[in-house]
Amino acid sequence: MARLSAIQQQRVDDIQAFQRAVERVRHLIAEIDGSRAASAAVINSLFATVERELSQLRERARGSTIGAIGDRAGELAVLAGRPTGLQIRVRGLTEGIDGLEHELDIALKRALTPERPATPQDQPPS
Repeated sequence: MARLSAIQQQRVDDIQAFQRAVERVRHLIAEIDGSRAASAAVINSLFATVERELSQLRERARGSTIGAIGDRAGELAVLAGRPTGLQIRVRGLTEGIDGLEHELDIALKRALTPERPATPQDQPPS
């Protein structure tokens, strides 16, 4: 495997941090889904935690070069905070997290692709 530039390595580190955050959110959603018989206060507390995690992910992603990740995380944070039915929120968050993981996998593959050195034919004529 070719060595990555410093910028590429930073991008890979950012994406891997995003993937860990998404995995934490996925675990919380699975916990909510598994504890449907719990009291409303417990479930609302878990949804608040999901909303906070996604909002933090959105803010971290705004500072990186992966803007679409932040947009998707923001949409999911809004969904987690909405007072809709439990099943609707769980399903929407599960599907949204699947899409977010897919986008992160694609971004990671792009970041791991070595940059081509500029050749004379790639440069515009003077």
